[in-house]
Amino acid sequence: MASISVSGTGSGIDVSSFVTQPTLTVDKPSVEAARAIPAEPVQTNLSSQGKLQSAQSTYVSAAQNLADETSWANTVAQSSQPSAVSASSDSTAAAGNYSVEVNSLATAQATTSASFSGVGTVIGLGTLHIELGSINSSQTAFATNPNWPKSDVRLGPHDNSLEKIRDKINAAGVGVVASVISDATGSRLVLRSTSTGADNGFKVSASGEDGKPASPDLAALGFDPMQAQQSTVQTQAAGDAKAKVNGVDVQSPTNTISNAVQGVSFKLGKVTDGPVNVSVGQDQDALKKSINQFTQSYNELNALGQPPTVPSQRLADIGIEQDERGDLKVDSTRLDKALAKQPEKVRDVFAETTELASAAKAKPPSPERSSDQPAASYAQKLLDQYKSLESSETAAH
Repeated sequence: MASISVSGTGSGIDVSSFVTQPTLTVDKPSVEAARAIPAEPVQTNLSSQGKLQSAQSTYVSAAQNLADETSWANTVAQSSQPSAVSASSDSTAAAGNYSVEVNSLATAQATTSASFSGVGTVIGLGTLHIELGSINSSQTAFATNPNWPKSDVRLGPHDNSLEKIRDKINAAGVGVVASVISDATGSRLVLRSTSTGADNGFKVSASGEDGKPASPDLAALGFDPMQAQQSTVQTQAAGDAKAKVNGVDVQSPTNTISNAVQGVSFKLGKVTDGPVNVSVGQDQDALKKSINQFTQSYNELNALGQPPTVPSQRLADIGIEQDERGDLKVDSTRLDKALAKQPEKVRDVFAETTELASAAKAKPPSPERSSDQPAASYAQKLLDQYKSLESSETAAH
Protein backbone atom coordinates (compact mmCIF):
# COMPACT_ATOMS: atom_id res chain seq x y z
CA MET A 1 0.00 0.00 0.00
CA ALA A 2 1.36 3.49 -0.93
CA SER A 3 1.90 5.99 1.88
CA ILE A 4 -0.51 8.94 2.10
CA SER A 5 0.70 12.33 3.28
CA VAL A 6 -1.62 14.84 4.91
CA SER A 7 -1.25 18.49 5.74
CA GLY A 8 -1.49 20.19 9.10
CA THR A 9 -0.58 18.69 12.45
CA GLY A 10 -0.92 15.17 11.09
CA SER A 11 1.44 15.64 8.13
CA GLY A 12 3.71 12.73 7.28
CA ILE A 13 1.46 10.09 8.83
CA ASP A 14 0.95 6.86 6.87
CA VAL A 15 -2.83 6.47 7.22
CA SER A 16 -2.77 2.95 5.78
CA SER A 17 -0.82 1.73 8.79
CA PHE A 18 -3.89 2.38 10.96
CA VAL A 19 -5.40 -0.86 9.65
CA THR A 20 -2.60 -3.14 10.86
CA GLN A 21 -1.17 -1.38 13.93
CA PRO A 22 -3.01 -2.16 17.19
CA THR A 23 -2.19 1.21 18.87
CA LEU A 24 -1.17 4.53 17.35
CA THR A 25 -1.46 8.18 18.44
CA VAL A 26 -2.32 10.66 15.65
CA ASP A 27 -2.97 14.41 15.44
CA LYS A 28 -6.19 15.26 13.59
CA PRO A 29 -5.63 13.37 10.29
CA SER A 30 -7.66 14.66 7.37
CA VAL A 31 -10.77 12.97 6.06
CA GLU A 32 -9.54 13.65 2.51
CA ALA A 33 -6.44 11.54 3.16
CA ALA A 34 -8.56 8.73 4.53
CA ARG A 35 -10.80 8.80 1.49
CA ALA A 36 -7.77 8.35 -0.71
CA ILE A 37 -7.16 4.83 0.62
CA PRO A 38 -7.84 2.32 -2.19
CA ALA A 39 -10.58 -0.20 -1.31
CA GLU A 40 -8.70 -3.38 -2.25
CA PRO A 41 -5.59 -2.81 -0.09
CA VAL A 42 -7.83 -1.92 2.86
CA GLN A 43 -9.58 -5.27 2.47
CA THR A 44 -6.17 -7.02 2.48
CA ASN A 45 -5.22 -5.27 5.70
CA LEU A 46 -8.58 -6.22 7.19
CA SER A 47 -7.69 -9.87 6.58
CA SER A 48 -4.38 -9.34 8.35
CA GLN A 49 -6.18 -7.73 11.28
CA GLY A 50 -8.57 -10.70 11.47
CA LYS A 51 -5.65 -13.11 11.50
CA LEU A 52 -4.03 -11.13 14.30
CA GLN A 53 -7.19 -11.09 16.39
CA SER A 54 -7.63 -14.84 15.91
CA ALA A 55 -4.04 -15.48 16.99
CA GLN A 56 -4.52 -13.26 20.05
CA SER A 57 -7.67 -15.15 21.04
CA THR A 58 -5.89 -18.50 20.66
CA TYR A 59 -3.02 -17.26 22.81
CA VAL A 60 -5.31 -16.02 25.60
CA SER A 61 -7.22 -19.33 25.61
CA ALA A 62 -3.97 -21.32 25.82
CA ALA A 63 -2.76 -19.19 28.76
CA GLN A 64 -6.10 -19.42 30.57
CA ASN A 65 -6.12 -23.21 30.18
CA LEU A 66 -2.80 -23.42 32.03
CA ALA A 67 -4.14 -21.26 34.86
CA ASP A 68 -7.32 -23.34 35.20
CA GLU A 69 -7.46 -25.52 38.32
CA THR A 70 -8.89 -28.48 36.41
CA SER A 71 -5.85 -28.62 34.12
CA TRP A 72 -3.65 -29.17 37.17
CA ALA A 73 -6.07 -31.55 38.88
CA ASN A 74 -6.09 -34.09 36.03
CA THR A 75 -4.43 -37.36 36.99
CA VAL A 76 -3.14 -40.45 35.24
CA ALA A 77 -2.96 -44.04 36.51
CA GLN A 78 -0.19 -46.50 35.71
CA SER A 79 -0.06 -50.24 36.41
CA SER A 80 2.92 -52.51 36.99
CA GLN A 81 1.03 -55.30 35.12
CA PRO A 82 -1.40 -53.73 32.62
CA SER A 83 -2.45 -57.13 31.23
CA ALA A 84 -3.72 -58.15 34.67
CA VAL A 85 -4.94 -54.80 36.03
CA SER A 86 -5.21 -51.57 34.06
CA ALA A 87 -6.56 -48.36 35.54
CA SER A 88 -7.84 -44.89 34.72
CA SER A 89 -8.36 -41.85 36.92
CA ASP A 90 -9.97 -38.42 36.81
CA SER A 91 -9.53 -35.05 38.50
CA THR A 92 -11.21 -36.25 41.73
CA ALA A 93 -8.59 -38.96 42.33
CA ALA A 94 -5.95 -38.47 45.02
CA ALA A 95 -2.34 -39.19 44.14
CA GLY A 96 -1.10 -42.42 45.68
CA ASN A 97 -0.28 -46.11 45.22
CA TYR A 98 -2.77 -48.96 45.31
CA SER A 99 -2.22 -52.70 45.64
CA VAL A 100 -4.67 -54.82 43.62
CA GLU A 101 -5.03 -58.62 43.73
CA VAL A 102 -7.46 -60.37 41.37
CA ASN A 103 -9.01 -63.54 42.79
CA SER A 104 -11.61 -64.20 40.07
CA LEU A 105 -13.02 -62.53 36.97
CA ALA A 106 -16.66 -61.81 36.29
CA THR A 107 -18.27 -64.48 34.12
CA ALA A 108 -21.45 -64.99 32.12
CA GLN A 109 -23.42 -68.21 32.45
CA ALA A 110 -23.24 -70.52 29.44
CA THR A 111 -25.06 -73.79 28.65
CA THR A 112 -24.87 -76.38 25.88
CA SER A 113 -27.73 -78.65 24.83
CA ALA A 114 -27.57 -82.28 23.86
CA SER A 115 -26.53 -82.99 20.26
CA PHE A 116 -29.09 -82.93 17.42
CA SER A 117 -28.57 -84.25 13.91
CA GLY A 118 -28.18 -80.81 12.31
CA VAL A 119 -29.12 -77.12 12.39
CA GLY A 120 -32.34 -77.88 10.53
CA THR A 121 -33.55 -80.46 13.03
CA VAL A 122 -37.22 -79.81 13.82
CA ILE A 123 -38.08 -79.53 17.53
CA GLY A 124 -41.52 -79.96 19.08
CA LEU A 125 -43.91 -77.01 19.19
CA GLY A 126 -44.36 -75.03 22.37
CA THR A 127 -42.75 -72.28 24.45
CA LEU A 128 -39.38 -71.74 26.12
CA HIS A 129 -39.64 -69.81 29.39
CA ILE A 130 -36.41 -67.87 30.13
CA GLU A 131 -35.73 -66.29 33.51
CA LEU A 132 -32.63 -64.35 34.63
CA GLY A 133 -31.39 -64.33 38.21
CA SER A 134 -29.00 -65.92 40.70
CA ILE A 135 -28.74 -69.19 42.55
CA ASN A 136 -27.68 -69.41 46.18
CA SER A 137 -24.43 -71.04 47.28
CA SER A 138 -26.16 -74.26 48.35
CA GLN A 139 -27.78 -74.63 44.90
CA THR A 140 -31.25 -74.84 46.42
CA ALA A 141 -32.98 -71.60 45.38
CA PHE A 142 -33.11 -69.36 42.33
CA ALA A 143 -33.78 -65.61 42.85
CA THR A 144 -35.18 -63.69 39.88
CA ASN A 145 -33.25 -60.60 38.78
CA PRO A 146 -35.80 -57.74 39.12
CA ASN A 147 -34.18 -55.88 36.23
CA TRP A 148 -35.10 -58.70 33.81
CA PRO A 149 -38.72 -59.85 33.54
CA LYS A 150 -39.53 -63.44 32.76
CA SER A 151 -39.73 -63.94 29.01
CA ASP A 152 -41.48 -66.47 26.82
CA VAL A 153 -40.23 -67.48 23.38
CA ARG A 154 -43.01 -69.22 21.44
CA LEU A 155 -42.02 -71.77 18.80
CA GLY A 156 -44.61 -72.15 16.03
CA PRO A 157 -44.77 -74.53 13.03
CA HIS A 158 -42.45 -72.40 10.93
CA ASP A 159 -39.80 -71.49 13.50
CA ASN A 160 -39.12 -74.64 15.50
CA SER A 161 -35.95 -75.89 13.82
CA LEU A 162 -32.73 -75.59 15.83
CA GLU A 163 -31.49 -72.61 13.80
CA LYS A 164 -34.92 -70.89 13.87
CA ILE A 165 -35.07 -71.36 17.67
CA ARG A 166 -31.67 -69.64 17.85
CA ASP A 167 -32.99 -66.71 15.81
CA LYS A 168 -36.21 -66.43 17.87
CA ILE A 169 -34.26 -66.25 21.14
CA ASN A 170 -31.89 -63.62 19.80
CA ALA A 171 -34.74 -61.52 18.43
CA ALA A 172 -36.58 -61.64 21.76
CA GLY A 173 -33.91 -59.65 23.65
CA VAL A 174 -34.34 -61.65 26.83
CA GLY A 175 -30.84 -61.24 28.30
CA VAL A 176 -29.60 -64.43 26.70
CA VAL A 177 -27.86 -64.83 23.35
CA ALA A 178 -28.11 -68.10 21.41
CA SER A 179 -25.86 -69.79 18.87
CA VAL A 180 -25.66 -73.20 17.19
CA ILE A 181 -22.34 -75.04 17.32
CA SER A 182 -21.86 -77.95 14.90
CA ASP A 183 -19.18 -80.61 14.69
CA ALA A 184 -18.87 -84.19 13.47
CA THR A 185 -21.26 -85.45 16.14
CA GLY A 186 -24.10 -83.04 15.34
CA SER A 187 -25.40 -79.58 16.32
CA ARG A 188 -25.98 -78.05 19.77
CA LEU A 189 -27.88 -75.01 20.98
CA VAL A 190 -25.57 -72.86 23.09
CA LEU A 191 -26.98 -70.15 25.37
CA ARG A 192 -25.02 -67.42 27.10
CA SER A 193 -26.01 -64.50 29.33
CA THR A 194 -25.54 -61.16 27.64
CA SER A 195 -24.10 -59.71 30.87
CA THR A 196 -21.60 -61.02 33.40
CA GLY A 197 -22.27 -61.22 37.13
CA ALA A 198 -23.87 -63.59 39.61
CA ASP A 199 -27.27 -61.90 39.24
CA ASN A 200 -27.33 -62.53 35.49
CA GLY A 201 -27.51 -66.31 35.43
CA PHE A 202 -30.54 -67.95 33.84
CA LYS A 203 -32.79 -70.95 33.82
CA VAL A 204 -34.96 -72.26 30.98
CA SER A 205 -38.10 -74.39 31.15
CA ALA A 206 -40.33 -75.68 28.34
CA SER A 207 -44.03 -76.28 27.90
CA GLY A 208 -46.08 -77.70 25.03
CA GLU A 209 -49.00 -76.08 23.27
CA ASP A 210 -52.32 -75.58 25.06
CA GLY A 211 -50.77 -76.22 28.46
CA LYS A 212 -49.63 -79.72 27.56
CA PRO A 213 -46.23 -81.03 28.66
CA ALA A 214 -43.37 -80.28 26.31
CA SER A 215 -42.19 -82.93 23.87
CA PRO A 216 -38.96 -84.69 24.94
CA ASP A 217 -36.81 -82.85 22.36
CA LEU A 218 -38.20 -79.43 23.38
CA ALA A 219 -37.86 -80.29 27.08
CA ALA A 220 -34.22 -81.20 26.39
CA LEU A 221 -33.51 -77.51 25.68
CA GLY A 222 -34.49 -76.55 29.23
CA PHE A 223 -31.95 -75.92 31.98
CA ASP A 224 -32.38 -75.60 35.74
CA PRO A 225 -29.16 -74.80 37.66
CA MET A 226 -30.58 -76.61 40.70
CA GLN A 227 -30.88 -79.94 38.89
CA ALA A 228 -27.84 -82.15 38.62
CA GLN A 229 -29.08 -84.43 35.80
CA GLN A 230 -30.44 -82.87 32.59
CA SER A 231 -29.80 -82.92 28.84
CA THR A 232 -28.57 -79.33 28.70
CA VAL A 233 -25.46 -78.79 30.82
CA GLN A 234 -23.86 -75.69 32.25
CA THR A 235 -20.38 -75.03 30.84
CA GLN A 236 -19.80 -71.86 32.83
CA ALA A 237 -21.52 -70.42 35.90
CA ALA A 238 -22.43 -66.76 36.31
CA GLY A 239 -20.10 -65.03 38.75
CA ASP A 240 -18.88 -61.67 40.04
CA ALA A 241 -15.32 -60.42 39.83
CA LYS A 242 -13.58 -60.62 43.21
CA ALA A 243 -10.44 -58.72 44.13
CA LYS A 244 -8.61 -56.97 46.95
CA VAL A 245 -7.67 -53.29 46.84
CA ASN A 246 -5.12 -52.39 49.51
CA GLY A 247 -6.18 -55.57 51.32
CA VAL A 248 -9.91 -54.82 51.27
CA ASP A 249 -12.23 -57.31 49.55
CA VAL A 250 -14.21 -55.83 46.66
CA GLN A 251 -16.72 -57.39 44.27
CA SER A 252 -18.24 -56.37 40.94
CA PRO A 253 -20.65 -57.93 38.41
CA THR A 254 -18.28 -56.77 35.66
CA ASN A 255 -14.51 -56.83 35.32
CA THR A 256 -14.35 -53.13 36.13
CA ILE A 257 -14.18 -51.93 39.73
CA SER A 258 -15.07 -48.25 39.94
CA ASN A 259 -16.42 -47.75 43.46
CA ALA A 260 -13.46 -48.85 45.59
CA VAL A 261 -11.31 -45.69 45.28
CA GLN A 262 -12.76 -42.27 44.45
CA GLY A 263 -11.85 -41.16 40.95
CA VAL A 264 -10.04 -44.41 40.08
CA SER A 265 -11.38 -47.26 37.94
CA PHE A 266 -9.62 -50.64 37.86
CA LYS A 267 -10.12 -52.94 34.85
CA LEU A 268 -9.36 -56.58 35.64
CA GLY A 269 -7.76 -58.68 32.90
CA LYS A 270 -6.74 -61.93 34.59
CA VAL A 271 -6.33 -63.63 37.94
CA THR A 272 -3.06 -62.67 39.63
CA ASP A 273 -0.70 -64.66 41.84
CA GLY A 274 0.29 -61.58 43.80
CA PRO A 275 -0.39 -57.84 44.17
CA VAL A 276 -0.26 -55.47 41.20
CA ASN A 277 0.84 -51.90 41.94
CA VAL A 278 -1.24 -49.07 40.50
CA SER A 279 0.11 -45.54 40.93
CA VAL A 280 -1.97 -42.39 40.49
CA GLY A 281 -0.31 -39.03 39.91
CA GLN A 282 -0.59 -35.70 38.13
CA ASP A 283 -1.04 -36.00 34.36
CA GLN A 284 2.18 -34.24 33.35
CA ASP A 285 1.95 -35.33 29.71
CA ALA A 286 -1.34 -33.45 29.36
CA LEU A 287 0.21 -30.40 31.03
CA LYS A 288 3.23 -30.45 28.73
CA LYS A 289 0.92 -30.70 25.72
CA SER A 290 -0.92 -27.59 26.94
CA ILE A 291 2.38 -25.78 27.52
CA ASN A 292 3.50 -26.59 23.96
CA GLN A 293 0.20 -25.21 22.64
CA PHE A 294 0.84 -22.04 24.66
CA THR A 295 4.35 -21.54 23.24
CA GLN A 296 3.13 -22.18 19.68
CA SER A 297 0.38 -19.59 20.03
CA TYR A 298 2.90 -17.09 21.44
CA ASN A 299 5.30 -17.73 18.58
CA GLU A 300 2.54 -17.18 16.03
CA LEU A 301 1.89 -13.72 17.47
CA ASN A 302 5.63 -13.07 17.51
CA ALA A 303 5.79 -13.93 13.80
CA LEU A 304 2.98 -11.44 13.20
CA GLY A 305 5.04 -8.74 14.90
CA GLN A 306 2.81 -8.56 17.99
CA PRO A 307 4.56 -10.57 20.75
CA PRO A 308 2.53 -10.55 23.98
CA THR A 309 3.98 -9.35 27.25
CA VAL A 310 5.14 -12.30 29.36
CA PRO A 311 7.12 -12.74 32.61
CA SER A 312 10.22 -13.76 30.65
CA GLN A 313 12.53 -14.46 33.58
CA ARG A 314 9.94 -16.49 35.48
CA LEU A 315 9.23 -18.55 32.34
CA ALA A 316 12.98 -19.11 31.91
CA ASP A 317 13.17 -20.36 35.51
CA ILE A 318 10.83 -23.25 34.64
CA GLY A 319 12.51 -24.10 31.34
CA ILE A 320 10.76 -21.84 28.79
CA GLU A 321 13.23 -19.38 27.27
CA GLN A 322 13.23 -16.95 24.35
CA ASP A 323 15.62 -17.50 21.45
CA GLU A 324 17.34 -14.85 19.35
CA ARG A 325 14.15 -14.28 17.32
CA GLY A 326 12.03 -13.85 20.42
CA ASP A 327 10.26 -17.21 20.04
CA LEU A 328 9.59 -19.32 23.13
CA LYS A 329 11.46 -22.63 23.31
CA VAL A 330 10.81 -25.41 25.83
CA ASP A 331 13.70 -27.14 27.60
CA SER A 332 11.97 -30.47 28.30
CA THR A 333 14.46 -31.60 30.95
CA ARG A 334 14.14 -28.42 33.02
CA LEU A 335 10.37 -28.29 32.56
CA ASP A 336 9.98 -31.92 33.68
CA LYS A 337 12.04 -31.15 36.77
CA ALA A 338 9.94 -28.08 37.57
CA LEU A 339 6.66 -29.97 37.12
CA ALA A 340 7.89 -32.81 39.34
CA LYS A 341 9.37 -30.71 42.15
CA GLN A 342 7.64 -27.31 41.99
CA PRO A 343 4.26 -27.69 40.24
CA GLU A 344 2.82 -24.79 42.27
CA LYS A 345 5.54 -22.48 40.97
CA VAL A 346 4.86 -23.49 37.37
CA ARG A 347 1.16 -22.86 37.83
CA ASP A 348 1.84 -19.44 39.41
CA VAL A 349 3.96 -18.44 36.40
CA PHE A 350 1.10 -19.21 34.04
CA ALA A 351 -1.39 -17.48 36.32
CA GLU A 352 0.69 -14.30 35.93
CA THR A 353 0.98 -14.91 32.18
CA THR A 354 -2.80 -15.24 31.96
CA GLU A 355 -3.32 -11.93 33.77
CA LEU A 356 -1.05 -10.18 31.30
CA ALA A 357 -2.75 -11.88 28.34
CA SER A 358 -6.25 -11.03 29.58
CA ALA A 359 -5.27 -7.41 30.16
CA ALA A 360 -3.95 -7.13 26.63
CA LYS A 361 -7.13 -8.66 25.21
CA ALA A 362 -9.21 -6.10 27.11
CA LYS A 363 -7.91 -3.25 24.89
CA PRO A 364 -10.55 -2.03 22.41
CA PRO A 365 -10.24 -3.86 19.06
CA SER A 366 -10.31 -2.11 15.72
CA PRO A 367 -13.81 -1.77 14.29
CA GLU A 368 -14.87 -4.39 11.78
CA ARG A 369 -15.75 -3.40 8.25
CA SER A 370 -18.96 -4.71 6.74
CA SER A 371 -18.87 -6.17 3.25
CA ASP A 372 -20.76 -3.21 1.76
CA GLN A 373 -18.96 -0.44 3.67
CA PRO A 374 -16.85 1.86 1.43
CA ALA A 375 -13.11 1.88 2.14
CA ALA A 376 -13.16 5.64 2.83
CA SER A 377 -15.95 5.25 5.39
CA TYR A 378 -14.08 2.47 7.17
CA ALA A 379 -10.85 4.49 7.18
CA GLN A 380 -12.71 7.45 8.68
CA LYS A 381 -14.03 5.13 11.39
CA LEU A 382 -10.48 4.06 12.19
CA LEU A 383 -9.32 7.69 12.35
CA ASP A 384 -12.17 8.63 14.66
CA GLN A 385 -11.29 5.79 17.02
CA TYR A 386 -7.65 6.72 17.24
CA LYS A 387 -8.48 10.40 17.76
CA SER A 388 -10.74 9.29 20.61
CA LEU A 389 -7.93 7.24 22.10
CA GLU A 390 -5.57 10.21 21.79
CA SER A 391 -8.09 12.49 23.56
CA SER A 392 -8.45 9.96 26.36
CA GLU A 393 -4.69 9.72 26.83
CA THR A 394 -4.35 13.52 26.82
CA ALA A 395 -7.07 13.87 29.44
CA ALA A 396 -5.41 11.24 31.58
CA HIS A 397 -2.20 13.25 31.61
